[in-house]
Amino acid sequence: KRAYMSVEKRRRDVKEENDKVLSRRDTIRIDEFPEISGNETENEGLQHGQLEEKWWSTVVAGGIAGAVSRTCTAPLERLKILFQVQGLSAGAHPLRHTSIWPSLVALYKKDGLLGLWKGNGLNCIRVVPSSAVQFACYKFYREFFFCDDGSGHVQLKAWQHVIAGGLAGATSTICTYPLDLIRARRTVDFRGDVPSSLIGGLRHVLHTEGIPGLFRGIIPSLCGIFPYLGIDFAVFDLLKRYCRTSKIGLSTTNEELLPTTKLLCGAIAGVIGMTAAFPFDTVRRNLQVASLKVRHSEPPKTMITFMSETVRLHGVAALYRGIFPNYLKAAPSVAISFTTFEALKPFFDRLHPQDW
Repeated sequence: KRAYMSVEKRRRDVKEENDKVLSRRDTIRIDEFPEISGNETENEGLQHGQLEEKWWSTVVAGGIAGAVSRTCTAPLERLKILFQVQGLSAGAHPLRHTSIWPSLVALYKKDGLLGLWKGNGLNCIRVVPSSAVQFACYKFYREFFFCDDGSGHVQLKAWQHVIAGGLAGATSTICTYPLDLIRARRTVDFRGDVPSSLIGGLRHVLHTEGIPGLFRGIIPSLCGIFPYLGIDFAVFDLLKRYCRTSKIGLSTTNEELLPTTKLLCGAIAGVIGMTAAFPFDTVRRNLQVASLKVRHSEPPKTMITFMSETVRLHGVAALYRGIFPNYLKAAPSVAISFTTFEALKPFFDRLHPQDW
């Protein structure tokens, strides 16, 4: 979700630069996904060092960047999920995973080196369709609800971005949720109960649990989207304003925030938003894998049931199990994704249909 917000900010910066350059010439309309036609305008854009941005290049570059960042941080992601769901099978016994490094070593001894990346393939497969759906829906909801056609004539407020982004995230979550469910079950499966292939996993869930089983845990997943985005946007704007007023991390030429400053502000805002929404993620993971982990009693079936029972038996802290591995992977994940996207996006923008 942060990747799309970053793309929007980058696109607005490009528009402002184009407006300055073309202020003495004929005014041209710059769409959100510009497909500039005509030799004259295309040559002008190239003369000023601006590349024609294509919607598909953003989706492809974002998908590859997401897959690379997820692959690099997959061991910590698997560890986070194991931390979250271990209470289901532990019962009254002591928890197996209590610290990061010993748990990684134990996973390595049990499943080997490749076992640290168990479930990552399905996670990478989910990235591209999730990115495509969210990107398209974000544009659609902005135009449908707020009449923002991407021309730059409508300046959306922060709360409008939150609503459009939240609805786009919710739509993307619903469309790709079965993939996330199979990935989560593969991640925590030590007995070989979950088929190794995606199609086999989907068939197994349909046969044993029906269509509702493919969407088990989707309610807390949807509930966590808006708190995350709302806090994320609010903190991001506050940090940017603070940096501008305090003259921190500004460019010496135009006194605008440096890209690294924006990246740092975004990372801090993302961590705070993630912390606020983390209990919903814990509930989602537990509901997804409850049929695997709970063997001798009735597994939790609703968000309210699980949260109330967990808080009653283990306290509020149990809802934050796994947050430290999540903190540890947050910064490198954002940095790798941002760097990969910025490296690939200009390359795809330069491609033309005849190049394929």
